[in-house]
Amino acid sequence: MRVIQRRSYLVGIAGSGPLLVGGYLALVSPQRLHFRRYVLSRRMTAAGSQSKYTTVAEHEAPAEVCAMSVARYADAWNAVFVTPARFRELSSRLDELLDRAERPRDAVRRSTMIGTIFGRSEDELRTKLAARGWSVEDARGHGLVAGTPAMLVEQLRGYREAGVERVMLQWLDQDDIEGLEIIGHEVLVAL
Repeated sequence: MRVIQRRSYLVGIAGSGPLLVGGYLALVSPQRLHFRRYVLSRRMTAAGSQSKYTTVAEHEAPAEVCAMSVARYADAWNAVFVTPARFRELSSRLDELLDRAERPRDAVRRSTMIGTIFGRSEDELRTKLAARGWSVEDARGHGLVAGTPAMLVEQLRGYREAGVERVMLQWLDQDDIEGLEIIGHEVLVAL
């Protein structure tokens, strides 16, 4: 899922769903771009503030519209759950569109959000992957990084080599604070 952000609006996605103050939310499938125009209304009650998002318009467009809009207007572009090879392909297409829009290629910062399956050991990793019926290669094919600290360093370097300037690791095991600390101390410092 990719999000288009208009500068005058705050738009984002969180684990619990869309978080919007107002603006356009664009959900991208491989072939279609789904636009929804939202407006936030807020009212005060005795219990506190209540917010409601109202869809005021909705339509679909070819996914290429997203890339053209990014090339023309965006300061940043984020690809979600893509492999390094796919990121490189999409980024190359963005370069072509930036050239056509007569903007410098470095005008748009490039990032990715990828899922993370972390194991302190190869045994722990195999157990987590087995719960999904996956191998490390399967996880990578779905646009995730999976591995022990050394394996994650290798995979994240692959994203950097593909042109990623910023990586957001999706960490769903929120109770595993020790795992996050290991990522910070052993993975991030090695990059």
